[in-house]
Amino acid sequence: MPKVNLDSSRKNDLVMVLNDKTKTGDIIGSTILIDSSDSYIYNQRSERIITNKELLSPLYAWFLLNSPKQRKNVFSVSQGGTQIM
Repeated sequence: MPKVNLDSSRKNDLVMVLNDKTKTGDIIGSTILIDSSDSYIYNQRSERIITNKELLSPLYAWFLLNSPKQRKNVFSVSQGGTQIM
């Protein structure tokens, strides 16, 4: 696997929101698919997900991670240790 620069985004990286300051927690666990390299930076309140493109398409992973069932799973395990205000 090639070396990855951990500070800058790469096209087809996935980024998951780990912190939600809304009262309802609607964005916790939501995932975006990066559309271009070196256009975004990461912070401590997000999780970078890099797929092995030979095994899992980033677009498919994005659809899967944002499915209602998966979002419900993430929300249910986030209670207690995650900032939801």
